[in-house]
Amino acid sequence: MGKRYCFYCRECEIKLTLFEEVGQNSKHQVHNYYCSQCEKIVYHDICLNCQSNLERVIEIPINILENTNEKAENVECPRCNSLLTVIVFLGEWD
Repeated sequence: MGKRYCFYCRECEIKLTLFEEVGQNSKHQVHNYYCSQCEKIVYHDICLNCQSNLERVIEIPINILENTNEKAENVECPRCNSLLTVIVFLGEWD
């Protein structure tokens, strides 16, 4: 169980779903890896679809984790490197 967020870039219009506490043993994982080849968010540093080694990480800002009613802006987009982005809390997942 964890939290789910929407990541949106206003420049390249990519829309992704980010998850907290997925894919690692750490109780407080707050990042996801972005595969630019598949244009998907994955939870390990190797994409299971294309087997690429991934280095691009999207981190969920601490103010979003502490205040679930707020949104964060100016997080770097993994596709176009723009700072015109928004992360919004969507809810809990099972």
